[in-house]
Amino acid sequence: MENKTKALIILDGSEENERSIKFALKSNVFKFDEISLFFILHPVNPVNQIREKQLLYHDFVHDHGTKLANMYVEKIESLILSEKPEMKISNSIVNSKTNILERISMQDISFSLISGNKENKLNYILLSKNFNYFLKNIKPIIFIPENFNFDDKLNNNLVSKYSNNLFNKEIINFFINDENNILNFNKLTFLFSKENEKFEIEKFIEKIPKNKYEFELINSREKITESLQKINNNENIIFNYAPKIKSYFWNNFSKNSNFSLINSKFPIIFNNY
Repeated sequence: MENKTKALIILDGSEENERSIKFALKSNVFKFDEISLFFILHPVNPVNQIREKQLLYHDFVHDHGTKLANMYVEKIESLILSEKPEMKISNSIVNSKTNILERISMQDISFSLISGNKENKLNYILLSKNFNYFLKNIKPIIFIPENFNFDDKLNNNLVSKYSNNLFNKEIINFFINDENNILNFNKLTFLFSKENEKFEIEKFIEKIPKNKYEFELINSREKITESLQKINNNENIIFNYAPKIKSYFWNNFSKNSNFSLINSKFPIIFNNY
């Protein structure tokens, strides 16, 4: 049986979240055969049923919200099929972000896409606590910034900052091994700040078949966002990040937090293995 590559796209009905749809259709970075749309319908006017401790809804509000959600998903499916008539699409409409993990546990999802603008306070998905939840539990998750413009005439450059788990077997398999056939990059760029980091990167590069990629090593002690700004603008930059999951505060509110990275103008692939 032929393996199919399936992309899970997380939506909440906002225009910011639709950016991931446009990126998936217009870019050639990700290669996939199927799309699974996952619409999170934020609960409205919940009513607690005390005895059974279940979350209930006023029938009118809940039914109306579900009807609108179905109309929205149908619109998105029509948009996708107008661009890619051959694309196979499935969808799920749920009211909790935890349902995403249940869907991913089926192990047929290759990667997940989300887009948005964290400054939009009405964006339910990108509340900091929700983003931290996704970061810890969805592997890999790709964040597409609202203002990113992909140019299919340019080469694709995957930029990675050195970290202890950058060369984790699962991450290497996802990005390097041919059998995955998911990502399309012409160049791999590595950021390092110490000589021992450079040495490890060079040893890693030796394991990759020759002529598969162009390589670049950059010595940088700057913040990630500052380093990315200085890399060749004549390329489509995609940043690969293998974050450390520390405290809730560090991951969301510190100056160098994982959450702060999504202010970058470049797509970010978060790999937490």
